[in-house]
Amino acid sequence: MKFFDKEEILKQTEYRFEQKFEGFEKDKTQGLAAEVIDLAEQWAQNYTGYPEEKTKRELRRELKNHIKDNINLKDKSYFLPTFIWVFLAQQLINWLVKILIEKYLMRLR
Repeated sequence: MKFFDKEEILKQTEYRFEQKFEGFEKDKTQGLAAEVIDLAEQWAQNYTGYPEEKTKRELRRELKNHIKDNINLKDKSYFLPTFIWVFLAQQLINWLVKILIEKYLMRLR
């Protein structure tokens, strides 16, 4: 069972971040977003416990920790200085985690 509609979320990501990442190639941000969605899907599929008993904040922290443990942002800096890329990528990841937890909880209820 798929928890997230990857194509829809990628379209939302492109719309939301098209101006923030204006000087950066779209395929790089879309690649990062796709990787984050895949990791979130993996997390959702393998989640043990009862997510209904946890707050959104706790679930966001767990998902964000899972993503941070499984992604290396420093290898993906491309043509930007690493610290700028990491900052931009964290903005994208934070927004995606918020959206993904909302969709995950709606799917469970």
